[in-house]
Amino acid sequence: MFLVALTLLWLAMTCFYTWQVVALWRNPMKIEFFVASLSPLPLGEAGRRGEVRAAPLTCTTLWAIGSALVGILISDYFPGLSFLNSTLVGVLTIGAILVPLVLEVLVVLVNRPRFVVPPHMRGDRGVLIDRIHRRRERRK
Repeated sequence: MFLVALTLLWLAMTCFYTWQVVALWRNPMKIEFFVASLSPLPLGEAGRRGEVRAAPLTCTTLWAIGSALVGILISDYFPGLSFLNSTLVGVLTIGAILVPLVLEVLVVLVNRPRFVVPPHMRGDRGVLIDRIHRRRERRK
């Protein structure tokens, strides 16, 4: 019963976050709200903007984890599932979580691939690129 409640809570929070990410994608005015919500994290301004750029990938990861929780619930109620199906679902779930996480790191550091970044943030530099440009400017 606890796992059912946890899964429902997770999916509800993921739905809310998805709604906010869609609003961010459509409205550039939401950037400051997202950056301010990340202010407790020790990332610096560039790191917070990088996390905001990667919000769609974070959303994808949250949905993959929610799907894994639903899969665990289904396997509890249907014990006749074969080991092969469970293994395949497990491997696909791990891939569905790891691929967006790797892409999120790339978006934060170098702002690539740009098709996963909100359109109005595609011109931003990544944290790593920004640091390289600042070092070059100091040397001049």
